[in-house]
Amino acid sequence: MWLRFPVLLLLSPLAAPKVFTPCELAQKLNDRFTEQMTKSLISREEVAKYYTDIPLLVCIAGYHNFSTSNVVVMEDRVIHNGIFGIVPHDLKGDPALLLDDNIDLDVKTFLERVLYVSGSLHKKLCYDDVT
Repeated sequence: MWLRFPVLLLLSPLAAPKVFTPCELAQKLNDRFTEQMTKSLISREEVAKYYTDIPLLVCIAGYHNFSTSNVVVMEDRVIHNGIFGIVPHDLKGDPALLLDDNIDLDVKTFLERVLYVSGSLHKKLCYDDVT
């Protein structure tokens, strides 16, 4: 069972939370990956892998209400922040950056430190037949 606590933030124009629609998030991810490839920040092979994972990323964000300000505290008191539910110890940087409208750090951290780690359950959550 998940315990949900509202998050109160001192909002500034630079740190506003955002709730995406699924299509808006998919487009944002597509644009982000295309931009990184255009700037030669990632290879075409990585981009191809990322493009195929856009539906999975949108699915995972759905578990977090498509909200960048989502905070979930599990029964074991582990906190999951942001649109992908990243545990702050998986993050390189300030955990508050997971709760703003800029999802670049969220995507980078989730791909590198959660999704592509052996034993990740995220693909199972979104792709297994649950009927």
